[in-house]
Amino acid sequence: ERPLEFTMRFESFADYWDPFLAGQGPAGAYLRSAGGDRREALRREVKRRLALRSENEPFSVGARAWAARGVRREDTAPSRVCVKTCNRG
Repeated sequence: ERPLEFTMRFESFADYWDPFLAGQGPAGAYLRSAGGDRREALRREVKRRLALRSENEPFSVGARAWAARGVRREDTAPSRVCVKTCNRG
């Protein structure tokens, strides 16, 4: 397990914000459940923290994702996927 750090580039504030309005991820689900006044207050606060001079200005933010790698032991039998029934034998 280790972090993967990278830069995300956005063409505008809408490029960053609009996926949240569609309910993408936990933050988007929260945003969709927030009332209009709360949603607008969050929007203003995010813009303030990003220190954007213009909504149409491209910008970048640092991001981090966690990666893990698993290894299957050689002596483990392969798993079987059964859609309806699985014949054993």
